[in-house]
Amino acid sequence: MLRYFISAVCLFSSALAFGQQSEVQLTCSESKTAGYKKLNQINWPKNAGLNQYDIHYHKLDLALTNNSIYIEGKVSTKARVTAPQLSDFVFELHPSLSLDSVKVNGMLVTVTQNGNFKECSLSPSLPQNAQFIAEIWYHGTPTAVGGAAIGSGISTAQSPSWGNRVTWTLSEPYSAYEWWPCKQSLSDKIDSVDVWITVGDSLKAGSNGLLRNITPISGNRLRYEWAHRYPIDYYLISASVAKYVDYSFYAYPNGNQDSVLIQNYIYDNPATLTNFLADINQTKDFMEGFAGLFGTYPFENEKYGHCMAPFGGGMEHQTMTTQGNFNFTLTAHELAHQWFGNKVTCGSWKDIWVNEGFASYAEYLAYELINPNQARPHMNSFHDQAMSEPGGSIYVDDTSNVGRIFSSRLSYKKGAALVHMIRYLVNDDAVFFQGLRDYLATYAYATAYGTDFKSSMENTSGISLTNLFDDYYFGEGYPTFSLRYKKSSNGRVYLKLLQTASMPSVTPLFRIPVEIKLLSASGDTTIKMMSDAPEVLFDFEYSRNVSTAQIDPNQWILNQSGSVLQDNTLSIENEWENQSASIFPNPAADIVQLKNFTIGEPVYIYEANGKLVQTIQINSSIETVQIKTLAAGVYQIKSKNKSFKLIKQH
Repeated sequence: MLRYFISAVCLFSSALAFGQQSEVQLTCSESKTAGYKKLNQINWPKNAGLNQYDIHYHKLDLALTNNSIYIEGKVSTKARVTAPQLSDFVFELHPSLSLDSVKVNGMLVTVTQNGNFKECSLSPSLPQNAQFIAEIWYHGTPTAVGGAAIGSGISTAQSPSWGNRVTWTLSEPYSAYEWWPCKQSLSDKIDSVDVWITVGDSLKAGSNGLLRNITPISGNRLRYEWAHRYPIDYYLISASVAKYVDYSFYAYPNGNQDSVLIQNYIYDNPATLTNFLADINQTKDFMEGFAGLFGTYPFENEKYGHCMAPFGGGMEHQTMTTQGNFNFTLTAHELAHQWFGNKVTCGSWKDIWVNEGFASYAEYLAYELINPNQARPHMNSFHDQAMSEPGGSIYVDDTSNVGRIFSSRLSYKKGAALVHMIRYLVNDDAVFFQGLRDYLATYAYATAYGTDFKSSMENTSGISLTNLFDDYYFGEGYPTFSLRYKKSSNGRVYLKLLQTASMPSVTPLFRIPVEIKLLSASGDTTIKMMSDAPEVLFDFEYSRNVSTAQIDPNQWILNQSGSVLQDNTLSIENEWENQSASIFPNPAADIVQLKNFTIGEPVYIYEANGKLVQTIQINSSIETVQIKTLAAGVYQIKSKNKSFKLIKQH
C-alpha cells in the first residue's frame, strides 16, 4: 500500500490527482516518509538576515476557499532586533506568490528578491532590542511542490472516500513559505499567533487555538478568528477549509473537574462521522491516559482537536491535528505530539527523534493503557521494521533529504525502540515517567536536542545513558545475541553470551545489559548479563536443571536472537583468566558482582567524599557483594590496580 502511495505522489500532476490517490489509511511515519520520492535531496537555502530578529507575534489574516489554493491576505509580525542593528528585514516567501506591499513600522519599504527570500531595506536601521511591526500584503496561486513531508505547503483536493472538497496546509519541514511569508527557523518559536481565515458562508475554517469569533463579512462570507496564546513553531501553524460539521466533546485529564475541549471538524457527509465516531471518541481516553504519564495537556486553556483533509496519515498541527482518517495508533500518535514535538520541539531536524520517536512510543503506551494484549505485538512490529535493513542511525545525518528526516524505519520505529530501552535501563517506571515529565518541564514551550533528553533523564534517574546513545542513537544497526550454557556438577550454571553487530564497520559493539531467562521444570529464573564484549562469561550458584534459555524474554532490547545451545565443553574457569575486570549490574540496588578481580586481594568501597564504607575479600572469579544497606548515591570500588564508579540505587 505504501509503495502504491509513493508512486501516486511521484506521478501527481495536480492537487486533485494527489488527493484522489492519497486517501489511504497510513501511519504518520508512512505518510511523511512518502514525500521523499519527489523531494530526494534538496539544498535548502539559508539567509543570515533571518537570524537578526526574534519573533513575538504573528497575525495571519487570509482569504481561502475549499476548491482552490489561491490565497490572498496580510501577515503582521511583531519582532525584536537581536543583531547590533537591523538594516534589512528578511522573510521567506515562494516566488510564485506576489507581494502587494510591505510596511515596517507603518512605512512602505523597498523589497529585493533573493531567491526564496525577500529583503526589505530599512532606513534608518533599527538598533538592537528595538521592537518593530512588519505588515506584508500578498496574493497568488502557489506553484511549488516543495519541502513538505506530505504533499505541498497548501493543497486542495476532493476526498475519494467521502466526496468532500478541502483546502489545507502542511508546512513540515520546509514548506511554510509556500503559503505565507515567514521565518522558517526551529529555534525562534513564536510567542503568540492569531489566524483569521475568511471563507464562504457554507464553509468552516479550522486552525490553532480557540475560535474567538465568527464574523460576517460582505459577499456572503465568514471570518473564522482563531487565537493561540502559547509558543508555537512556524511549521505547526495551519489552516483547513471545507464544509465541516463541528463535533465537540470534553476530556478530563488528571482526574480534574476542569475539562479540555476536544473540537473536531469532520466532513459534513453524515456517513463520515458515523464511520469514525468510536475512533474520534477515543481521543478522550488517550488524553486522560497521556496526561497521567506525561503531565498536564500542554494547551489545556485552549483545546485539542482535528480537521479532516484527504491525505493518508496525519500532521500534528498545534492544538488541531490534520488527519485523513481515524484509527487507534494514528490518533494516539498525533495527540502525543502535543507533548513531544509541540510543547517541546526538536531543536534541529537532525534530532527529529525527540518528536517522532516519542510519539511513536506513545502508540505502545496507549496499548498498555487501553488494550494491553496489543502492546507487545506492536513493539514487535517496531523491532521488525527497524531491523529490516542492517544500517542507519536515529540521528539524521542528512537534513536536505526530507525522506531521511522522516524515515519510518529509523526516526519512528528505531526511535521508539530506543525510548523502550531507556525505560528498561532505568528499571523503574515511576522514575522513567518522572524523567519524561522533568524533560518536558525543563524545555517547556522551547526546543531540545536528543542529547538534551539524555542529560535530563540521566539527572532524574542517576544512570548513564552514554553507551546507549553512542551505540543506538548515533551508531548504526543492531546486535544479534547468542547464548551457550552449561550446568555444572558443582551446583553452578555457566553462561557465555556472544554478540555480533549488523554494521560492525560503524558500530562493532552494543553495550547493554541483557536479560537471560533460564527455564527449568522446577521454576524459571531471569538474570542480567552485561554485554560489553563480543563474548561475555558469567556463572553463579544454581541448583535447578536448565532445560533451555531465552535471550531478552521481555522484548526490551532492539536485537536479533541467535542460537541458544547447551554446551558442556565450556571451560569457564580457564576462560575467566582472559577476561578483564568489571562490576555488574551498575547501577545496582541490592547486590553487585565483581568479576575477575585478583583472588585473595582486598577490595574497598568508598563514598564520594572518600569515606571507607565496606571491605571485600575476593575469593572467586565472580564475587557477589551485598550493598542493600548502602545509601543511594555514587561510590568508588577500588583494589590495588583497579577502580570503578558504582551508582547505588534506592
